[in-house]
Amino acid sequence: YEELAHHFTRGEAWDKAFLYLLKSGDKGRQAYANQEAIAFYTQAIDVSGRIIPPLDAARFLPVYEGRGLVWMLQTKYDEAIADFQMMRQVARASGNAQKEGESLGHLAVAHWAMFSEEQIPFVEQYAQEAMQLFQRTGDPKILARSLTSLGLVHQVRGNLQEGNKKLEESLQISRREGYKDSLSHNLLWLSAHAHWQGYSRRAIQLGQEGLAVSREIHDGFSELFDLAFLCLAYWSAGDYAHALTVLHEGMTKAKERENRFVVGRLTNTLGWFHSEFGDVSRAIDYDYESLELGRSSRISNVEISALINLGLDHVALGQYERALSYLGPTLDRVQREAFGAHRWRWKIRLLIGLAELSYTTGAYEQALHYVEEGLKEAR
Repeated sequence: YEELAHHFTRGEAWDKAFLYLLKSGDKGRQAYANQEAIAFYTQAIDVSGRIIPPLDAARFLPVYEGRGLVWMLQTKYDEAIADFQMMRQVARASGNAQKEGESLGHLAVAHWAMFSEEQIPFVEQYAQEAMQLFQRTGDPKILARSLTSLGLVHQVRGNLQEGNKKLEESLQISRREGYKDSLSHNLLWLSAHAHWQGYSRRAIQLGQEGLAVSREIHDGFSELFDLAFLCLAYWSAGDYAHALTVLHEGMTKAKERENRFVVGRLTNTLGWFHSEFGDVSRAIDYDYESLELGRSSRISNVEISALINLGLDHVALGQYERALSYLGPTLDRVQREAFGAHRWRWKIRLLIGLAELSYTTGAYEQALHYVEEGLKEAR
């Protein structure tokens, strides 16, 4: 494809050049050759303006969708959103309701992945617009996408039961109709929810299936998140060897695919694993590494997770004042700026750490207060 794209571009056979540039972009995307894929998709858009008569608008749909998915994998969410918006405009202008519904699903996930409370109204808006589109068309694929996005909105707000209902409904539709892209997303988040709720074996089962589907359809974004959650599920089940194997696989692939978020979060996880096994000095090294990754990449999610780990590391070392200097301010920061599910999950973890710290230093009433507040949040 690449040679044909080059040949037809040099020969100014623009229609064929466009075709093979698109095929080259798809090939690069599926091989996770991200820079090459972006270059081919962008060149396809550039040469399209030279085609006479102009291309039918519908032919641009796979270009904007493909490039948007590569931007997503690279954590370049603004660029991804711009391409998915173009995909939506083209789909609407072409009368392609199914692709419009898919673009709304992509937009919801891209806004969610920015991990900001300010983005949640957009996630809900696109989910509701997809639901309205389903009501006009009756297309089950659009319904499945909408339900997945609504499930994520409930997740962010701490309503896991309702979130699970939406995801399960979408899962059933996706299984019945063979929608593997929706199937991949639903398995991923149902696995994560099962892990958060303490159902480790179910989390592993769902995570393994989701990982297989994401690999089959070359969904590199979901594959990385599957690996990140699956390593935690294995850990919670006491299967430490599998947990570390999956973690290192995820780390290698996240670095290859230039996904800074997953690299940072897996470095967080590696620090936590070392701390759990009592290797606190090595844990601190990993936690400082993830802290710097978060700060340099401006990913507050990674930074806050590292700060929590560091606070707990210093509790384990008996360095109580230093531990408090991390845990106290980080709890305040979580309450002010943490995103959705991370707000309540991190709050519980910080309250556990502060309770242990208070108890160890003899502040029993304060410890009891933290325990009760943490139990309330968990329930």
